[in-house]
Amino acid sequence: MTYKETFTNDVNELKQLQTLLQEKIDTEQTLLSCLQTLNRYSDTEKTIHELLKLLGNFYEADRAYILETQFGQNIFSTTYEWHRKGIEPKNIVSMREIENVSKTPLHIDGRTIGYLLLDYPRNHTGNITLLRFVAALMIQNINHKNISEQLVVLNFTDKLTGLGNRHKYTQTIKQLESKPPIVLGLIHLDVNGLKENNDAHGQAYGDYLLIHTAQILKSIFQKNVYRIGGDEFAVICTDLSKEQFDLKVNKLRSFMEEDEEFQLAIGSSWNDGRIDIDKQLQHTDELMRIDKQSFYTYHKKSGNSYHATLSNELLDKIEQNRFVVYLQPKINLDTGDAIGAEALIRQYDAEGNLIPPVRFIPRYEAEGIIRHLDLFVFQTACSIIKGWEAIGVKHLHIAVNLSRITLMEHEIVQTLVDICENYQVDPSLINIEVTESIGTMDPRELKSLMARLHESGFYISLDDFGSEYSNLAILTSLDFNEIKLDKSLISHLDENQRSRVITEHTIRMCQDLNLMTSVAEGIETPLQRDILKNFNCSTGQGFYFDKPMPVTDFTSKYITRTALLS
Repeated sequence: MTYKETFTNDVNELKQLQTLLQEKIDTEQTLLSCLQTLNRYSDTEKTIHELLKLLGNFYEADRAYILETQFGQNIFSTTYEWHRKGIEPKNIVSMREIENVSKTPLHIDGRTIGYLLLDYPRNHTGNITLLRFVAALMIQNINHKNISEQLVVLNFTDKLTGLGNRHKYTQTIKQLESKPPIVLGLIHLDVNGLKENNDAHGQAYGDYLLIHTAQILKSIFQKNVYRIGGDEFAVICTDLSKEQFDLKVNKLRSFMEEDEEFQLAIGSSWNDGRIDIDKQLQHTDELMRIDKQSFYTYHKKSGNSYHATLSNELLDKIEQNRFVVYLQPKINLDTGDAIGAEALIRQYDAEGNLIPPVRFIPRYEAEGIIRHLDLFVFQTACSIIKGWEAIGVKHLHIAVNLSRITLMEHEIVQTLVDICENYQVDPSLINIEVTESIGTMDPRELKSLMARLHESGFYISLDDFGSEYSNLAILTSLDFNEIKLDKSLISHLDENQRSRVITEHTIRMCQDLNLMTSVAEGIETPLQRDILKNFNCSTGQGFYFDKPMPVTDFTSKYITRTALLS
């Protein structure tokens, strides 16, 4: 070999050595940059994107990306990608479609989850060290991300049903509170009789009922469905109109009619404009608790909860005739004749002594089970009217107090109509007395309720007007047939000029409204009666005329005489 050939070979070897050294330096520098990237970013997606960028630049590739298995062995989707400017991103591809790429598999626990790929690499194509090193880093980050996502899913998902759990529900509510939506529909649901089904058929059947309930809710509402307790569910709707929301709630109720394994207590409310989430949540929950009482009525002895026990105890007392209805006459102040009566509930204790309503009514209202007493009084009133009609008295009405809680019950108007039809009593003979507390109901629901009561023929009276802080606004928005002036106004008419002025103007207001008559409660003296007559008050009620009395005494004193005179 000549000196020239030897020199040329030495130069070539030196160049190769320089190339190897430079590649080693480039590789080490890129490896160092990769390690620095791991320490620089805490976000997994940002870390992986930067690693792909380093890899793409090192190999001078058009694209560096990760394909993960999504739809089978040969179909993958791009989960992470870096590409040069002007290069279109990849979507879902088949491995057979990939050409001119360098790839290395990604393994987790011996299973291939995808590939790390380079499209059209132009430099360091024989160097697979960096590719393998970055692949190992990718696996570590992807595995960490998957575990983190699984923990998030577990933290926010109900294991049995797959719905969002209470934690997720609470988080969603907080987000809505910080940024209230334009419209908000809320539904609270409770599976009826779950514990009894668990006791009778085993927990597996109870779990099936919960899963079955979740599937139906998911099929109707698709998203934002949560299991927030053992037998409680919730739905949040922020993108439905009132009509759409009501349609879905009605569909939910229709499922209950068709599927005996799908039985829920439902409370729903929809609002727009100024959203008060906490108030709407309380209202929705209250409606659900009220709806639950209907279940206790028709499935007596079901349930071992505190409210179920109280409800069953009350129903037992009603069946044992521990409650009785008394009647107090309502008198026409011009003629002195009885034009009707107010039905008042009384209770007997175990020894047969009468218990005044103030000792039990507030408790039953607070516990949400007053509907059982309200409907008992309503049915009794229908029965009394039917008895009067049998002896020829067909014009006297009976006033029945209905709690705000009872009036909030789903389809309460239809329930009242059905009772009237069962007793063959004209609804116009029933005067439904409500207090100003109904003003706390949702305005839309309240107007709808009043309209349906009127359409069904019931006479509606606003009771206790003038007590505490009377809200005149309620008279501007709701249509009452009658206003009952509270005893607190009447009891001071004898000596208090202010009471007289307020009472007179209230009665005149009723006349000016043209749709209402006035009834004065608590009349106890002839002077009070005469003052009210001078103010053109139409009807009076109080101890001056008669105290509340048993139905037989009332019938003997007022009804029999009326029948004989007619």
